[in-house]
Amino acid sequence: MAGAAENTAAVIVVNQRPPSIRAMEGSEFTIECTFYASNNSFKWFAEWNKTRNNVTAKVNNGTDRIILSTDREKRSLSLTVKKADVTDSGTYVCGVGSKNGTSPGTGTQVTIDEITDLMVNQTPTSVSDLEGSELTMNCTFKTVNNHSPMYLRWYNYGTEGLKQELVKESEVITTLHLDNGFASLTLKNVNSSNTGTYVCEVGITARNLSGNGTGTQVTIEKLPKLMVNQTPANIHESEGSVLTMECRFTELKNHRTLYVKWYKHNGTGATKKELMSERGGGSAALDLEKGFASFTLKNVNVTDTGTYVCEVGSTARNWSASGAGTQVTITPVDLLVTQSPAFVNEEEGKQLTIECRFRALEKPSAKYSVKWYKNGTDGHEQELKNRTGSVMTILDFSAGLASLNLTKASMSDSGFYRCDFGKNGRGNGTRVTIHDKRRNASHVLFIIRMLLGALVIILAVIIITECVISEKRAAVSRTI
Repeated sequence: MAGAAENTAAVIVVNQRPPSIRAMEGSEFTIECTFYASNNSFKWFAEWNKTRNNVTAKVNNGTDRIILSTDREKRSLSLTVKKADVTDSGTYVCGVGSKNGTSPGTGTQVTIDEITDLMVNQTPTSVSDLEGSELTMNCTFKTVNNHSPMYLRWYNYGTEGLKQELVKESEVITTLHLDNGFASLTLKNVNSSNTGTYVCEVGITARNLSGNGTGTQVTIEKLPKLMVNQTPANIHESEGSVLTMECRFTELKNHRTLYVKWYKHNGTGATKKELMSERGGGSAALDLEKGFASFTLKNVNVTDTGTYVCEVGSTARNWSASGAGTQVTITPVDLLVTQSPAFVNEEEGKQLTIECRFRALEKPSAKYSVKWYKNGTDGHEQELKNRTGSVMTILDFSAGLASLNLTKASMSDSGFYRCDFGKNGRGNGTRVTIHDKRRNASHVLFIIRMLLGALVIILAVIIITECVISEKRAAVSRTI
């Protein structure tokens, strides 16, 4: 520990406090020293000495218990002893020195008294639980620096009052931290035979010193019969609905180890699948204290059909019971599809539109879709894809309209067209017939020719008739 260089001898005055310390074993104490020097520019060092039984020795930072510190700016030094032992008693003197010698402090007389009361504190005072539970009791106590003569034991005074020491095993777990003065006892998977008073005992054999906790009264009750009532038994809803199932079960005063799980069975003999509350649209509510649980499915679809079962139990107790189940049946939404027109007769090159109108839903499922099919003259049905050739499809769920447009129809477009919403409905179809333009023109010319021929014949008949009538009139005139 070096300071600035010195040129002249310095007079050092050291102040040490407190003059004396009396403390109990296991406590902590601190001694402080400050000094004044007539020359502020000199090299100095600090040291600590302890005298016990007329033997003086230097005190070093050799252990975690002893901490030496120095503040050069404030010209102070300190010594701290943690978890003091009886052997830490003695006179402590700080010293500040230079090359001209060391100036000692006034000294501090330290007296560490042996512990006469281990001050054992046990918690809790009482605990009541059900069979299969896990219980923990704690003990805190005064500790000493030398742990070797210390011991801690746990005893059980059963219902008959007989004292029995507990030995660590699979169902009995003990922990001990002598450094911190802490111990615990854990009983796992308890049963009614564990009822009794549990006491921790702490002692130091070399001093014939011991102390007991006030005890923990443990009462273990038999498990009540677990009753689970699940409602409703059946749910019939259509797609897009919201449905909730509930389970009510036996209320337990100690419900920390309880759990509730929801399972879905997809059919007879099918394996069950555990449902998570994070599932899409699903949410679970749980109030163990009131013996209540619920599971909600939102925006359901047909794949949600199945049997839902709640299970209540405790893994720590290997104990569970299930509800009778809720049979959920989800039916597809009937979109009430109507298709128009029923028939279309047009010539080649025209644009045709076929419409399917359906029930518009406020919140349609994303799984709803429409497909268009054509059954041609060859009897083969094929799906029509959007923007393939002359085909264009439009779907507007908000307006409840699906349409199929054929641009520049040709004779090959003749056939039977229908819209299909799968399980949600289908159109009744449209019969499309496309005629050849040239055939239509020839047919018109033929009709014109037939009409002209008919007119010629009619005129001829009229002329002949007029001639016959004229001859008859002339014959009558000659006779007269």
